[in-house]
Amino acid sequence: MVQITDRAMDQLEMMRDQSNLPEGQGVALTPREGGKLGFTAATPDQSDEVIERDGAPVMIIRSELIEPLQAVVIDYVDTPEMQGFTLNPENPA
Repeated sequence: MVQITDRAMDQLEMMRDQSNLPEGQGVALTPREGGKLGFTAATPDQSDEVIERDGAPVMIIRSELIEPLQAVVIDYVDTPEMQGFTLNPENPA
């Protein structure tokens, strides 16, 4: 299961709510060109991993990303130096 911090969940939930997504949709982490990741509004597919809050999808991990993200923690950072989502090793050395 992909891990996500409470800070990241709060930010994703805010993104979802501000976008006025239809019921059943959430914010999907999707692969982009050049090996990058992006976010899009989506309805989860049966093979996706869905992280819910209060019974509603917040974060959707597309099936092709589940295995590569197994040892990663998704976090949200808001500092003077950086603001945004980060992917960190689950057990940093």
